[in-house]
Amino acid sequence: MKFLFALLLLLHSLIHLLGFVKAFKPEYISQISKNISKPEGGIWALACVLLLAGFVLYLQKNDLWPAIVIGGVILSQVLINLHWDDARFGTLANLIILGVALSAQGSFSFKQKTFNEISTVIHQRERFEKIKDPASLPPPVQKWLTVSGAINRTNIPIVHLTQKGELRIKPKGKWMPFQAEQYFNTVNPAFLWSSRVTALPFIYLDGRDKLLDGKGEMKIKLESLLNIVNEKENHKIDSGSKIRFLGELCWFPFAAREPYIKWIPINNSSVKAIFHQAESPLEGLFEFSADGSLRSFEAQRFYGGEKESQKHTWRIDVLESATFDGLTVPSKCKVIWKLPEGDFHWLTLHVTGIDYNPDLNSHFKIRPSSI
Repeated sequence: MKFLFALLLLLHSLIHLLGFVKAFKPEYISQISKNISKPEGGIWALACVLLLAGFVLYLQKNDLWPAIVIGGVILSQVLINLHWDDARFGTLANLIILGVALSAQGSFSFKQKTFNEISTVIHQRERFEKIKDPASLPPPVQKWLTVSGAINRTNIPIVHLTQKGELRIKPKGKWMPFQAEQYFNTVNPAFLWSSRVTALPFIYLDGRDKLLDGKGEMKIKLESLLNIVNEKENHKIDSGSKIRFLGELCWFPFAAREPYIKWIPINNSSVKAIFHQAESPLEGLFEFSADGSLRSFEAQRFYGGEKESQKHTWRIDVLESATFDGLTVPSKCKVIWKLPEGDFHWLTLHVTGIDYNPDLNSHFKIRPSSI
């Protein structure tokens, strides 16, 4: 489809040369019945140049192409309206091109805002309290740290992670593929998760979840333009974001030694984690296999952020593990809501890469379109 759009944009830009030629050599262009003045012919040429420049920038994946194309489309439609009888069919091409360009511009704006938010998430990296001695932790947690390779990995304040997978929004809903990228601050608990979900062919959702200073935010946009979800300043979303951070400790187990987590042993394979940040503490249950690897995490979490939303069990099951930069962590998980009507398996994710202590200077040289 990208090829077809590029071809449409190229052909539509070149068609505007007809108006330019009509102004200076009217005898060569019979398709346009009305005369075109030379100044107007220059405007036809300008529309061609804008659309053609947008075409070139589109091929180069330059973030400026939507703005250039939108300007060209507006100019093109003004000219079409002036010569409606001869040029009205160009309106369809303009509508298609405008729709794609607006969506791309919205995507760029969404990614730019997300890109800017990353710096706030990773900003506070100074530790004010000492980390715990591993010997003070319950035996299952000590074994987990040893087996994962995290027992002596302490100075890792920032984690960058990439994912892919599929999700659905209701128990019998259609599975939708997604790709995502996430930054964690492991010293002052925070994260930013940015994703793109393919809802239908040519229809996508951009999502962004954030935890910062104990406050959660959730945003989902259709085609990067229309707000579907925009939740913030909601204690249920705050609670859910903190529980999510606690569960995602599985990807940076060295944070088990951080002072914001208190561990309470349950038995030889289960340990309760109490997470302290901002207001009231939250808790979750970590379960481990006999070999010391993480098997699952579950907690009571609000099923949505609406007024009537109630808490239900939210569970992460580890399906596979892999080693990234010397740490063995879950690489494939499924996430389940345990609802009164039955289990709702809503997410399956694959970790495609983890960068511990990434080179932030390098990361922030990446253009927003790459995020």
